[in-house]
Amino acid sequence: MLKDEMGWSTPDHVRAPAAQNPRPQVAQQAAADAKKRSPWKSITPVPVGAPEPDLVHWQRGAPQASWKYVVDGQLYGYVGRYETSDGGKDIVPWTWCQDTGDSRGLMKWHM
Repeated sequence: MLKDEMGWSTPDHVRAPAAQNPRPQVAQQAAADAKKRSPWKSITPVPVGAPEPDLVHWQRGAPQASWKYVVDGQLYGYVGRYETSDGGKDIVPWTWCQDTGDSRGLMKWHM
């Protein structure tokens, strides 16, 4: 091969298996940073007077079942169980959230 004739070597980061390659970590860190920047902040316990959620999932529709999470008599959120298109189940938590990026203080149920 030409690289052998020329005395070239393959850099370690190219030779390294995927688990040792630093590039996937960069992508993972970028995704984690984006998640940290979410404008929605969970408010617990749920404020008195917050409306009841409908728990309708944007893709799965209405839940097959749902449960309230109450701690020391105060509501902290809900969990809905949804059927997936392949017949499986998807468990989704719902919390009362405030949009910290909105000066109006918008609040809603958020997954």
